[in-house]
Amino acid sequence: MINLEELLKKLKSNKEIEFERLKKEFNNDDVIIEMENFDKSFVEKWYVAMAGQKFAGHIWKTGEDWKYTIEDFPSVAKALAQNEHTNKDTITYILFFAKGLEKDDNTKSLGYSIQDLVFKHPVFPEARYDIFDGGADFYESMAGSLALLPTMLKNPNYPPDALLMVMNKVEEINSKTEGIIKDVLKHDNFDFPPSKIENQISKSYSEQFYVNGQYKFSQNVYLHTQYITTITKTSDEELEIYSKNGEAYKNAYRTYRISGIPKVYNAMKKEVILDVLKNIEWNANIYHTEGDLEIESDVNQNIIEDMINDQDGDDYWDEGKTEINFVGELDDLGYMEAAKKDIFDPPKDHPGHPDIYNMKIIAIEAKLTSVDVYDAETDKEMFSWTYEGEKASSEDNLKETLKLVSEMK
Repeated sequence: MINLEELLKKLKSNKEIEFERLKKEFNNDDVIIEMENFDKSFVEKWYVAMAGQKFAGHIWKTGEDWKYTIEDFPSVAKALAQNEHTNKDTITYILFFAKGLEKDDNTKSLGYSIQDLVFKHPVFPEARYDIFDGGADFYESMAGSLALLPTMLKNPNYPPDALLMVMNKVEEINSKTEGIIKDVLKHDNFDFPPSKIENQISKSYSEQFYVNGQYKFSQNVYLHTQYITTITKTSDEELEIYSKNGEAYKNAYRTYRISGIPKVYNAMKKEVILDVLKNIEWNANIYHTEGDLEIESDVNQNIIEDMINDQDGDDYWDEGKTEINFVGELDDLGYMEAAKKDIFDPPKDHPGHPDIYNMKIIAIEAKLTSVDVYDAETDKEMFSWTYEGEKASSEDNLKETLKLVSEMK
C-alpha cells in the first residue's frame, strides 16, 4: 500500500524532485487510485505541492493539462503562479481562469491574488501578444492602467520598450503616478535617459533624478501600499419616491456603494507611515460643503484626500460589486436610507462611467492588502509583505516595519 502522507511530506520539503522520479513515485496510476481513499482537502494539498515543483511543467506541459485540477482546486492556480518555473502557456491559461474567479464574490479575492502573481511572474512578458484576440500588445494596452501598473512593474522581466510606453502615457503628476514613474526609473530594464521620453510631463519629472548618466533618488524610507476599498458615491438629484409600504421619501437621492476597488497610496513622511501601519483597516465619511471637504476619520487625511482626488473611471465601470440605496426625508423621522429592493418602481440606474465616476465620494472603507518598504538611500526594495488578517507572518512583518520606521530620524 502506498504511503501518500509520507510522499506528500517529500513533495512539500523538496521542490526540485527530478522529473523521472516525479512520474514514477508521485504521478502514476497507483497513486491516483490510492488518492480516492483520501478526503478532498488532502488531494488539494497534494496538487498544490505538485504545482510548486520545479519539474511540474514537464509532466503537465500546457494550461489545458491543469484544467480539471484547477477547476476543482483554484488554490492550485495560485501555486502555479507562484512557481517561477511554470511555463508561459500555463501562466497565460491561469490568467484567464483567474478572470473567471472575479465573477463570484466568494472567489473574487483569490482571482485578484492570482492575477497579481501572474503579472509579476518572470515568464509573463513572453505572453504579451497572446492575451488579446488579434495579437494586440498587452503591455501597450496597460501602459495607462494606474490600478494594475504598481503590481505589474514588480516583474523583473518587464520589457524595456513597454516601460517607456508607461512613461509616455502619464497624464498628470499625483501620488499614484509619482510612484509609478519612480518604479519605472528604478527598474533594472529601464535604461533610457530623459531625452528618450517623449511625454513632457514624465520627462520633466524624471530629469530631477538624472545625475551623471543615471537615475538617483534621495528620499527617506517610504512605503508603497495597496488597498482594497469600498467607495460610496452620491448623485446630485432630488427624487420623490415611495417605499413598497407606501411611505413617501422626499428630496431623495441615490448612493452607489462600489466594493472591491484596488487603490494605491505611497506613504513618505514618518508620521504618515506610522499612521498607515497603525490603521490596517479604516473608514472615512466625507462631507462636501461649499466646495470644501470635511473628513471624519481616525486615519491621516492625506491618504483620504489622495484617494478622493486620484480617481480612475474604470473603478466605477467594471470593478467590484455595486449596491444602490436611496436616502430621503420621511415625515417626523428625518433622512432615512432604504435599499433599492424596498422602493416601489425605482428610477432607472445611472449607466456607469462616466455618470458614477463624476459623482461625489461620501464614504471610503479601506483594507490594507500589501506593503513594500523601500530604502531611499539605495533605491532598493528592502522587503515586501501581504497582509493576511491576524496571521502570525503578517503581524511579525507589521512589527518589523513599525520598528524600522520608529527608528527613523
